[in-house]
Amino acid sequence: AINPFGEAKEVKEKNEQELSGGSQAFVDHYQVKLLPPSLDMICRHFNGISARHTGKFVEARMELFLREPLHTSMMSLDALLALLRSDGLQVQRSHDRDGRRIIYEGVSQTQDDFLQKLRTEVGISAQEYGSELEVTINGKYLQRLLLATGNEVRAKDDLDCIEMMKRCQLTIERCQIKVAELNNGRGVSHRNLARVFKLWQYFLGEYWSAHRLDKELGTNARDQRTREFLEGRMKGVSPGHPLMSKAIDCLSLAIFLAYECSLEDKSRKIIHDLVVEVLGFSGELQTKFDAMRKREVDMYASSMEKPQTVCLNETLSENLFVLAVCADARIPVLLIGPPGTAKSLAVRILKVSMKGRRSNSPFLKHRVGIFDDFKYYQCAESSTSTEIENVFEDAVRQQLSYAELGSNSQVIVNLDVAGITSSSKDALKVCAIHV
Repeated sequence: AINPFGEAKEVKEKNEQELSGGSQAFVDHYQVKLLPPSLDMICRHFNGISARHTGKFVEARMELFLREPLHTSMMSLDALLALLRSDGLQVQRSHDRDGRRIIYEGVSQTQDDFLQKLRTEVGISAQEYGSELEVTINGKYLQRLLLATGNEVRAKDDLDCIEMMKRCQLTIERCQIKVAELNNGRGVSHRNLARVFKLWQYFLGEYWSAHRLDKELGTNARDQRTREFLEGRMKGVSPGHPLMSKAIDCLSLAIFLAYECSLEDKSRKIIHDLVVEVLGFSGELQTKFDAMRKREVDMYASSMEKPQTVCLNETLSENLFVLAVCADARIPVLLIGPPGTAKSLAVRILKVSMKGRRSNSPFLKHRVGIFDDFKYYQCAESSTSTEIENVFEDAVRQQLSYAELGSNSQVIVNLDVAGITSSSKDALKVCAIHV
């Protein structure tokens, strides 16, 4: 159906396609000439992206990632300036009478000129709405194409950033290929790439939103713990320029969630060691890297409202982390495991904890609210596709009504014990169109 690389690959006549080129066309996820393949051929040959083409897919996806808007949020001018300073830019308010002049890279300019320069040269668009700005951060900002000052230090930073972006791209490519090997040589779906980049974008947005959240924190112990966590986040763990440090931290979290969390311990360690190797972490830096990922999981998990009799162990913490991020980023997730692995418990805790602005935890207030928006369905051997479709259609109608109201609430569909429907083979197929 698609030929992403523009290669000339000719598929022979129908009766010859299995032997001559049809199987290779399917393995490589495309074919030039659309022919009606036999069902037998699809069952035996259809696969994901082959390792030979993974690098090209990652490169193309990275180019798209760096061209599109990465994050949009409302924030004050002071919060925007704080964000830019934490990312290594020299910017501050001037001390004039009306406070509407900005000193950027040593040059004093009006606020309007400053915002125009951000848009054209830095990759950040800011539109004024009353006392706040609607800030959109574009991929150009991640590339750090800042003002050309001729400064040798700045030029070196730019080269370091280009090198680190290449490492980020190589890390994703190597992880894709390694996961394919761990799956007995089967190809890895292109959807995996989409998830990694979507999660990378999500975690970058989390870092960029930290300044806005920091202004709303109080002095109680829970708020102080959140503030300390956010301060640690903004510093970053990876070496080099602050912005690239954050980008690499966020990529490692995306890979952790998209790849490692779905693997058993031995395979998980293989992916972890691969990420550490490609990104150049070693010794004390690797210790900080591992501590950063554990701190993220612990922060998400500890922000939830759980019964006092529940022990927040590693399994439950990771389940809560994955569910909370996927709910907030709108990514479907499948929890698989034997009884006693905190699947249903994690879902119940998530439901009572994520209430949007009504959340008790300051860390959860700016995330989607799902407290009143949970569509639960208990699967059974007698479940039909019509019953499951009705659950999704009800959720879609409710989500559309929230969209019309401009609400941040997210409707969640929870199919419990989904595997039990296997006796009615087609019951879960209706999920595909929705997820």
